Amino acid sequence: MASISPAMPARATLRRGSTMLPPPIRAKSSWNKFQVSSSRRFGTAMTATDVQEWDMRRRGFLHAVVGLCLGAAQRLSAGAAPAPATDRLLELTEGEERRGQIVVREGESLLIRGSANCVLEHVTSQPYQPVIRVLPGAKLVIEGGGGLTVRHSSPSVASNYAIEVGLGAKLVLRNTTVTSSTGSGVCVQGGSCEIERCKILDCAEHGVAVYDDIETGEGSEVSVRDTVISGVRGYGIQARGQDVRVDVAAAGCTIQGRKGMYNGVINES
Repeated sequence: MASISPAMPARATLRRGSTMLPPPIRAKSSWNKFQVSSSRRFGTAMTATDVQEWDMRRRGFLHAVVGLCLGAAQRLSAGAAPAPATDRLLELTEGEERRGQIVVREGESLLIRGSANCVLEHVTSQPYQPVIRVLPGAKLVIEGGGGLTVRHSSPSVASNYAIEVGLGAKLVLRNTTVTSSTGSGVCVQGGSCEIERCKILDCAEHGVAVYDDIETGEGSEVSVRDTVISGVRGYGIQARGQDVRVDVAAAGCTIQGRKGMYNGVINES
């Protein structure tokens, strides 16, 4: 979806295309020395946020520019009201395909609006790379319009998801198809998620995975309505953690998994 020149910092201008990563960054032992080093290399001192983002990518936790969605999204004009508390819009036209990652960072809110036969895809040989990552404290609303497909492939032993929702983050997913040839469809870890009128299909692991946050123990809340989960090799929905809550409106859902419908405590209504 976007790429960074290897000789440019994370704040560089984005262009559409591949998802090349900059080379590993070798930070000096102190912040002041790093500022001097980065100033000589890039012509401007990097901020603490720049360094954090580069370090996350260097250590394998982040494989796209934080806030990459802003490179393609537009700030909504006055009077526009696509969704409450959402101030940026990424609108896909009919038949449009975008490749690469979307990362929504803390304090950001983004609406992705799909249309007929449009695709968000990230197929990579690099591990730990979801198509969409909602970082702690961020909010994402996806209105797929019945025609948006999120397609994922990234080889990872663990943490392998098409859509990942972090601590305190929120995802609203509607009218969208999600598939992962290597992992689970949607994973929530310490955040919240509403899934409505979606299809989560042909995932190598679980359809929906719901966990508490590994560091804080904060639980997750997920609701599933009018949704089909099918063709997954794991569980339709896996819920694990002491403060994890999953509510399923069973009458409107079809949930199947090779290992079973559910693993964990699921509240059906």
